[in-house]
Amino acid sequence: MKLVNFSKKEDAYVAKAITSVKIFGISLSSTTQQFVKPLSEETWYDFKGHEVSENKQILLDKWLRDHQRFLE
Repeated sequence: MKLVNFSKKEDAYVAKAITSVKIFGISLSSTTQQFVKPLSEETWYDFKGHEVSENKQILLDKWLRDHQRFLE
């Protein structure tokens, strides 16, 4: 995943990322995904409302720590 945009809305953090599918180092397809983390919760959700996997959550939390001072 590669970070495209990170922003803070009224009551949540929103991350936009590009995920790509690679086989043998060749990128077959890429999609843009949005993730939302409400300020009152500790879990990240995709734009459809499903919880993200633990690996994605760790990466999104790292991005949040890195960019939080610029957002506030």
